[in-house]
Amino acid sequence: MQNSKLTKKIVATATTIIDLLLIILSLGLAAEMVLKLISIAKLIADNSETLLVIDEVLLFFLLFEFIVMVFTYIQESHHIPVNMLIYITITSILRHTIGNPSSALDTLLTAVAILVLVGSIVLLKRFNK
Repeated sequence: MQNSKLTKKIVATATTIIDLLLIILSLGLAAEMVLKLISIAKLIADNSETLLVIDEVLLFFLLFEFIVMVFTYIQESHHIPVNMLIYITITSILRHTIGNPSSALDTLLTAVAILVLVGSIVLLKRFNK
């Protein structure tokens, strides 16, 4: 009986520490987002290359999605919804594709991969009620 209480206290303490560390991580990511916004504004003001601006904007959205995922993790009783991970994956694939242009076949395969991921989100939302 005492062992069970001790275990619950340890788990509760560890969960609180993890939550605090995740909040600190989110604050760091938020600070990086502010720096990215400044960087994007400078790139736009300098009439920089469009692909460079798009790459920075996509990186900004990746940071944003990570912050949302951390807060969702805390709010959802320490579970990460699969659709959040899929959104991050799609954004990462898009960033890679835009930042690293390649052959037509690679672009087609990337588009198919994104389509499969979007389809999986639709299926999750439809059948996961």
